[in-house]
Amino acid sequence: MRLASKHYAPDFLATCTLYTSTEPCAMCSGAIYGDDPANPTMHLPCRVVLSSGQKEIEVMGPLLEEEAAQVHEGFWR
Repeated sequence: MRLASKHYAPDFLATCTLYTSTEPCAMCSGAIYGDDPANPTMHLPCRVVLSSGQKEIEVMGPLLEEEAAQVHEGFWR
């Protein structure tokens, strides 16, 4: 999916059909979704993803938001 998204325009990819041998995992689904100007990161909290699993996972936070944000400064530009 990443290779196709580098070689083809989003408008063209939106008309394509993707065939897979199994259901895509959460990471692959994110790659299939791709960037969208209205929602470029497909903002989906980890709580939602993890609640779809078979075991309970406790998510704490957000914690230390300012410190965590510092490592991302300038990287996503």
